[in-house]
Amino acid sequence: MNYQTARGTFCRTMAAFAVGVLPATLATSSFAQGNSYPDRPIRLIVPYAPGGPTDILARIIARGMSQNLGQPIVVENKAGAAGNIAYQGVATAPADGYTLVVVDIPFVTNAFLYQKPGYDAVRDFAPVGMIGYAPVALVTGTRGGPATVSGLIAKAKTADGKLTYGSAGVGSPPHLFMELFAQHAGVRLTHVPYKGASNALVDLAAGTIDTMFVGVSAARPLIASGAIQPLAVTGAQRMHALPSVSTLAETGFPEEGLRFGPWWAIAGPAGLPANAIAKLNAAVRAAASTPTAIETFQEMGIVRDTGSPEQLATFLGQDRERWKRVIQSAGIKNE
Repeated sequence: MNYQTARGTFCRTMAAFAVGVLPATLATSSFAQGNSYPDRPIRLIVPYAPGGPTDILARIIARGMSQNLGQPIVVENKAGAAGNIAYQGVATAPADGYTLVVVDIPFVTNAFLYQKPGYDAVRDFAPVGMIGYAPVALVTGTRGGPATVSGLIAKAKTADGKLTYGSAGVGSPPHLFMELFAQHAGVRLTHVPYKGASNALVDLAAGTIDTMFVGVSAARPLIASGAIQPLAVTGAQRMHALPSVSTLAETGFPEEGLRFGPWWAIAGPAGLPANAIAKLNAAVRAAASTPTAIETFQEMGIVRDTGSPEQLATFLGQDRERWKRVIQSAGIKNE
Protein backbone atom coordinates (compact mmCIF):
# COMPACT_ATOMS: atom_id res chain seq x y z
CA MET A 1 0.00 0.00 0.00
CA ASN A 2 1.57 3.25 -1.14
CA TYR A 3 -0.89 5.86 0.05
CA GLN A 4 0.31 7.46 3.28
CA THR A 5 2.65 4.53 4.03
CA ALA A 6 4.53 4.57 7.29
CA ARG A 7 7.65 6.68 7.60
CA GLY A 8 9.71 7.09 10.72
CA THR A 9 8.62 6.23 14.22
CA PHE A 10 4.97 5.34 14.80
CA CYS A 11 2.96 7.69 16.97
CA ARG A 12 1.16 6.31 19.99
CA THR A 13 -2.06 5.79 18.16
CA MET A 14 -0.38 3.98 15.30
CA ALA A 15 1.31 1.77 17.81
CA ALA A 16 -2.04 1.02 19.39
CA PHE A 17 -3.30 -0.14 16.01
CA ALA A 18 -0.24 -1.97 14.78
CA VAL A 19 1.16 -3.30 18.06
CA GLY A 20 -1.84 -3.54 20.37
CA VAL A 21 -5.03 -4.20 18.49
CA LEU A 22 -3.78 -6.07 15.45
CA PRO A 23 -1.89 -8.89 17.17
CA ALA A 24 -4.93 -9.47 19.35
CA THR A 25 -7.10 -9.88 16.28
CA LEU A 26 -4.58 -12.26 14.79
CA ALA A 27 -4.44 -14.46 17.88
CA THR A 28 -5.00 -18.17 17.29
CA SER A 29 -8.45 -19.43 18.18
CA SER A 30 -10.44 -22.60 17.69
CA PHE A 31 -12.32 -20.84 14.90
CA ALA A 32 -9.10 -19.95 13.13
CA GLN A 33 -7.94 -23.59 13.20
CA GLY A 34 -10.55 -24.70 10.69
CA ASN A 35 -10.43 -24.32 6.93
CA SER A 36 -14.18 -24.15 6.34
CA TYR A 37 -14.46 -20.36 6.65
CA PRO A 38 -16.55 -18.94 5.20
CA ASP A 39 -19.39 -21.45 5.12
CA ARG A 40 -22.30 -19.00 4.95
CA PRO A 41 -23.09 -15.50 3.62
CA ILE A 42 -21.11 -12.52 4.93
CA ARG A 43 -22.70 -9.15 5.69
CA LEU A 44 -20.90 -6.03 4.45
CA ILE A 45 -22.29 -2.95 6.17
CA VAL A 46 -22.24 0.38 4.33
CA PRO A 47 -22.60 3.38 6.67
CA TYR A 48 -24.43 5.50 4.07
CA ALA A 49 -27.56 5.41 1.91
CA PRO A 50 -27.68 3.45 -1.37
CA GLY A 51 -26.44 5.11 -4.53
CA GLY A 52 -23.50 7.12 -3.19
CA PRO A 53 -19.81 6.55 -3.93
CA THR A 54 -19.26 4.33 -0.87
CA ASP A 55 -22.27 2.19 -1.72
CA ILE A 56 -21.22 1.80 -5.36
CA LEU A 57 -17.69 0.90 -4.32
CA ALA A 58 -18.92 -1.57 -1.68
CA ARG A 59 -21.10 -3.44 -4.17
CA ILE A 60 -18.26 -3.78 -6.66
CA ILE A 61 -15.93 -5.08 -3.94
CA ALA A 62 -18.63 -7.37 -2.51
CA ARG A 63 -19.15 -8.98 -5.90
CA GLY A 64 -15.44 -9.66 -6.31
CA MET A 65 -15.04 -10.93 -2.73
CA SER A 66 -17.98 -13.27 -3.20
CA GLN A 67 -16.36 -14.80 -6.28
CA ASN A 68 -13.10 -15.24 -4.39
CA LEU A 69 -14.58 -16.69 -1.21
CA GLY A 70 -17.34 -18.78 -2.76
CA GLN A 71 -20.03 -17.28 -0.53
CA PRO A 72 -22.49 -14.40 -1.02
CA ILE A 73 -21.46 -11.01 0.34
CA VAL A 74 -24.69 -9.24 1.29
CA VAL A 75 -24.44 -5.43 1.27
CA GLU A 76 -26.56 -3.74 3.94
CA ASN A 77 -26.97 0.04 4.12
CA LYS A 78 -27.20 1.47 7.63
CA ALA A 79 -27.04 5.23 7.24
CA GLY A 80 -27.13 7.83 9.99
CA ALA A 81 -25.01 10.02 12.25
CA ALA A 82 -22.06 10.23 9.84
CA GLY A 83 -21.58 6.47 10.02
CA ASN A 84 -21.83 6.17 13.80
CA ILE A 85 -24.90 3.89 13.64
CA ALA A 86 -23.20 1.41 11.33
CA TYR A 87 -19.91 1.49 13.21
CA GLN A 88 -21.65 0.95 16.55
CA GLY A 89 -23.45 -2.09 15.19
CA VAL A 90 -20.32 -3.72 13.79
CA ALA A 91 -18.28 -2.95 16.91
CA THR A 92 -20.66 -5.10 18.97
CA ALA A 93 -21.18 -7.85 16.37
CA PRO A 94 -19.69 -11.32 16.89
CA ALA A 95 -16.04 -11.49 15.80
CA ASP A 96 -16.64 -14.50 13.60
CA GLY A 97 -15.85 -13.03 10.19
CA TYR A 98 -19.46 -12.79 9.05
CA THR A 99 -19.99 -9.07 9.71
CA LEU A 100 -17.75 -6.50 8.02
CA VAL A 101 -17.99 -2.77 7.40
CA VAL A 102 -16.71 -0.30 4.83
CA VAL A 103 -14.78 2.41 6.69
CA ASP A 104 -13.73 5.83 5.48
CA ILE A 105 -12.54 9.15 6.91
CA PRO A 106 -15.46 9.66 9.35
CA PHE A 107 -14.52 6.31 10.91
CA VAL A 108 -11.40 7.94 12.35
CA THR A 109 -12.69 11.52 12.76
CA ASN A 110 -16.03 10.98 14.51
CA ALA A 111 -14.31 10.51 17.86
CA PHE A 112 -13.22 14.16 17.68
CA LEU A 113 -16.45 15.56 16.23
CA TYR A 114 -19.03 13.84 18.45
CA GLN A 115 -19.06 13.62 22.24
CA LYS A 116 -20.29 10.01 22.18
CA PRO A 117 -19.77 8.31 18.82
CA GLY A 118 -20.51 4.96 20.43
CA TYR A 119 -17.40 3.11 19.31
CA ASP A 120 -13.62 3.27 19.52
CA ALA A 121 -11.91 2.96 16.15
CA VAL A 122 -8.74 1.60 17.77
CA ARG A 123 -10.14 -0.76 20.38
CA ASP A 124 -13.30 -2.08 18.72
CA PHE A 125 -12.19 -2.99 15.20
CA ALA A 126 -9.83 -5.29 13.32
CA PRO A 127 -8.33 -3.84 10.11
CA VAL A 128 -8.84 -6.17 7.14
CA GLY A 129 -7.65 -4.36 4.03
CA MET A 130 -7.42 -1.08 2.16
CA ILE A 131 -9.36 -0.63 -1.09
CA GLY A 132 -8.22 2.73 -2.43
CA TYR A 133 -8.38 6.50 -2.22
CA ALA A 134 -9.59 9.39 -4.38
CA PRO A 135 -7.52 12.55 -4.81
CA VAL A 136 -9.59 15.73 -4.77
CA ALA A 137 -9.31 18.99 -6.67
CA LEU A 138 -8.97 22.49 -5.26
CA VAL A 139 -11.33 24.55 -7.43
CA THR A 140 -12.49 28.14 -7.81
CA GLY A 141 -15.13 29.82 -9.93
CA THR A 142 -14.22 31.40 -13.25
CA ARG A 143 -16.05 34.64 -12.50
CA GLY A 144 -13.05 36.46 -11.15
CA GLY A 145 -11.76 33.58 -9.03
CA PRO A 146 -7.99 33.10 -8.67
CA ALA A 147 -6.57 30.78 -11.33
CA THR A 148 -3.56 29.57 -9.30
CA VAL A 149 -2.90 28.27 -5.80
CA SER A 150 -0.55 31.16 -5.09
CA GLY A 151 -3.20 33.59 -6.31
CA LEU A 152 -5.81 32.03 -4.04
CA ILE A 153 -3.50 32.26 -1.02
CA ALA A 154 -2.63 35.87 -1.80
CA LYS A 155 -6.30 36.76 -2.10
CA ALA A 156 -7.10 34.95 1.13
CA LYS A 157 -4.39 36.86 3.00
CA THR A 158 -5.70 40.16 1.68
CA ALA A 159 -9.30 39.24 2.50
CA ASP A 160 -8.29 38.33 6.08
CA GLY A 161 -10.95 35.71 6.74
CA LYS A 162 -13.60 36.92 4.31
CA LEU A 163 -12.77 34.46 1.54
CA THR A 164 -15.39 31.69 1.63
CA TYR A 165 -15.30 27.99 0.91
CA GLY A 166 -18.04 25.39 0.70
CA SER A 167 -18.29 21.82 1.91
CA ALA A 168 -20.81 19.03 2.34
CA GLY A 169 -21.34 20.01 5.99
CA VAL A 170 -19.61 20.66 9.29
CA GLY A 171 -16.97 18.02 9.93
CA SER A 172 -17.33 16.52 6.45
CA PRO A 173 -14.13 15.46 4.68
CA PRO A 174 -14.15 18.51 2.33
CA HIS A 175 -14.43 20.75 5.41
CA LEU A 176 -11.41 19.08 6.97
CA PHE A 177 -9.47 19.18 3.70
CA MET A 178 -9.82 22.94 3.44
CA GLU A 179 -8.96 23.49 7.09
CA LEU A 180 -5.77 21.48 6.59
CA PHE A 181 -4.95 23.49 3.48
CA ALA A 182 -5.59 26.78 5.28
CA GLN A 183 -3.39 25.77 8.20
CA HIS A 184 -0.52 24.88 5.85
CA ALA A 185 -1.03 28.09 3.85
CA GLY A 186 -1.27 30.28 6.93
CA VAL A 187 -4.60 31.86 5.95
CA ARG A 188 -8.03 32.29 7.51
CA LEU A 189 -11.11 31.32 5.52
CA THR A 190 -14.87 31.35 6.23
CA HIS A 191 -16.65 28.02 6.04
CA VAL A 192 -20.06 27.80 4.36
CA PRO A 193 -21.59 24.35 4.98
CA TYR A 194 -24.07 22.87 2.50
CA LYS A 195 -26.32 19.84 2.44
CA GLY A 196 -24.23 18.05 -0.14
CA ALA A 197 -21.32 18.98 -2.37
CA SER A 198 -23.53 19.46 -5.44
CA ASN A 199 -25.22 22.49 -3.89
CA ALA A 200 -21.86 23.99 -3.02
CA LEU A 201 -20.63 23.46 -6.58
CA VAL A 202 -23.64 25.34 -7.95
CA ASP A 203 -22.88 28.31 -5.71
CA LEU A 204 -19.19 28.14 -6.58
CA ALA A 205 -20.01 28.36 -10.28
CA ALA A 206 -22.35 31.28 -9.58
CA GLY A 207 -19.68 33.14 -7.61
CA THR A 208 -21.54 32.92 -4.29
CA ILE A 209 -18.58 31.21 -2.62
CA ASP A 210 -14.91 31.44 -3.56
CA THR A 211 -13.40 27.97 -3.41
CA MET A 212 -13.71 24.37 -2.21
CA PHE A 213 -12.21 20.89 -2.42
CA VAL A 214 -14.26 18.44 -4.47
CA GLY A 215 -14.00 15.01 -6.00
CA VAL A 216 -12.79 15.13 -9.59
CA SER A 217 -15.65 13.00 -10.93
CA ALA A 218 -18.21 15.41 -9.44
CA ALA A 219 -16.37 18.50 -10.67
CA ARG A 220 -15.53 17.29 -14.16
CA PRO A 221 -18.75 18.47 -15.92
CA LEU A 222 -18.40 22.01 -14.51
CA ILE A 223 -14.71 22.08 -15.33
CA ALA A 224 -15.46 20.99 -18.89
CA SER A 225 -18.12 23.68 -19.26
CA GLY A 226 -15.77 26.37 -17.97
CA ALA A 227 -17.94 27.19 -14.96
CA ILE A 228 -15.20 26.32 -12.46
CA GLN A 229 -11.44 25.86 -12.71
CA PRO A 230 -9.09 23.38 -11.01
CA LEU A 231 -6.03 24.90 -9.34
CA ALA A 232 -4.40 21.71 -8.08
CA VAL A 233 -5.10 18.13 -7.07
CA THR A 234 -4.11 16.20 -3.97
CA GLY A 235 -2.34 12.88 -4.21
CA ALA A 236 1.16 11.73 -5.02
CA GLN A 237 0.92 12.35 -8.74
CA ARG A 238 -1.19 14.11 -11.34
CA MET A 239 -4.54 12.59 -12.19
CA HIS A 240 -5.31 10.85 -15.44
CA ALA A 241 -8.55 12.84 -15.70
CA LEU A 242 -6.75 16.19 -15.25
CA PRO A 243 -3.22 15.65 -16.57
CA SER A 244 -2.45 19.36 -16.96
CA VAL A 245 -3.35 20.20 -13.36
CA SER A 246 -0.46 20.25 -10.87
CA THR A 247 -0.44 18.45 -7.55
CA LEU A 248 -0.35 20.57 -4.41
CA ALA A 249 3.16 19.27 -3.83
CA GLU A 250 4.20 20.73 -7.19
CA THR A 251 2.87 24.13 -6.12
CA GLY A 252 5.17 24.18 -3.10
CA PHE A 253 3.23 22.48 -0.30
CA PRO A 254 4.77 19.65 1.76
CA GLU A 255 4.13 16.48 -0.21
CA GLU A 256 3.00 14.31 2.70
CA GLY A 257 1.05 17.03 4.47
CA LEU A 258 -1.13 17.83 1.47
CA ARG A 259 -1.60 14.32 0.10
CA PHE A 260 -5.15 13.57 1.15
CA GLY A 261 -8.60 12.66 -0.09
CA PRO A 262 -11.44 10.23 0.59
CA TRP A 263 -10.35 6.64 1.15
CA TRP A 264 -12.11 3.32 1.71
CA ALA A 265 -11.17 0.14 3.54
CA ILE A 266 -12.74 -2.96 5.07
CA ALA A 267 -12.75 -3.73 8.80
CA GLY A 268 -14.48 -6.11 11.17
CA PRO A 269 -15.08 -6.41 14.90
CA ALA A 270 -12.01 -6.67 17.11
CA GLY A 271 -11.00 -10.25 17.74
CA LEU A 272 -11.37 -11.58 14.20
CA PRO A 273 -9.42 -14.86 13.92
CA ALA A 274 -6.23 -14.97 11.90
CA ASN A 275 -7.72 -17.38 9.38
CA ALA A 276 -10.62 -15.04 8.66
CA ILE A 277 -8.45 -11.92 8.35
CA ALA A 278 -6.05 -13.64 5.95
CA LYS A 279 -8.83 -14.92 3.69
CA LEU A 280 -10.74 -11.64 3.76
CA ASN A 281 -7.65 -9.58 2.99
CA ALA A 282 -6.84 -11.79 0.01
CA ALA A 283 -10.44 -11.46 -1.17
CA VAL A 284 -10.36 -7.64 -0.90
CA ARG A 285 -7.15 -7.51 -2.94
CA ALA A 286 -8.59 -9.80 -5.60
CA ALA A 287 -11.88 -7.89 -5.73
CA ALA A 288 -10.11 -4.56 -6.22
CA SER A 289 -8.15 -6.02 -9.13
CA THR A 290 -11.03 -7.27 -11.28
CA PRO A 291 -11.64 -5.57 -14.65
CA THR A 292 -14.99 -4.30 -13.38
CA ALA A 293 -13.41 -2.75 -10.30
CA ILE A 294 -10.58 -1.17 -12.28
CA GLU A 295 -13.03 0.35 -14.76
CA THR A 296 -15.29 1.65 -11.97
CA PHE A 297 -12.35 3.09 -10.07
CA GLN A 298 -11.22 5.00 -13.14
CA GLU A 299 -14.70 6.42 -13.68
CA MET A 300 -14.90 7.49 -10.04
CA GLY A 301 -11.38 8.88 -9.85
CA ILE A 302 -10.29 6.25 -7.33
CA VAL A 303 -6.71 5.00 -7.06
CA ARG A 304 -6.55 1.31 -6.18
CA ASP A 305 -4.30 0.90 -3.15
CA THR A 306 -4.57 -2.44 -1.42
CA GLY A 307 -2.23 -3.85 1.20
CA SER A 308 -1.88 -5.95 4.32
CA PRO A 309 -3.93 -5.59 7.52
CA GLU A 310 -0.80 -4.30 9.23
CA GLN A 311 -0.37 -1.58 6.64
CA LEU A 312 -4.01 -0.57 7.01
CA ALA A 313 -3.58 -0.43 10.78
CA THR A 314 -0.65 1.94 10.39
CA PHE A 315 -2.50 4.10 7.89
CA LEU A 316 -5.56 4.37 10.14
CA GLY A 317 -3.35 5.51 12.99
CA GLN A 318 -1.67 8.14 10.85
CA ASP A 319 -4.91 9.49 9.43
CA ARG A 320 -6.56 9.57 12.84
CA GLU A 321 -3.75 11.66 14.29
CA ARG A 322 -3.66 14.04 11.33
CA TRP A 323 -7.38 14.86 11.43
CA LYS A 324 -7.35 15.03 15.21
CA ARG A 325 -4.82 17.85 14.99
CA VAL A 326 -6.80 19.65 12.29
CA ILE A 327 -10.13 19.34 14.10
CA GLN A 328 -8.79 20.44 17.45
CA SER A 329 -6.79 23.32 15.97
CA ALA A 330 -9.83 24.59 14.06
CA GLY A 331 -12.22 23.97 16.97
CA ILE A 332 -14.63 21.94 14.82
CA LYS A 333 -17.57 20.24 16.56
CA ASN A 334 -20.55 18.56 14.95
CA GLU A 335 -22.86 18.72 17.95
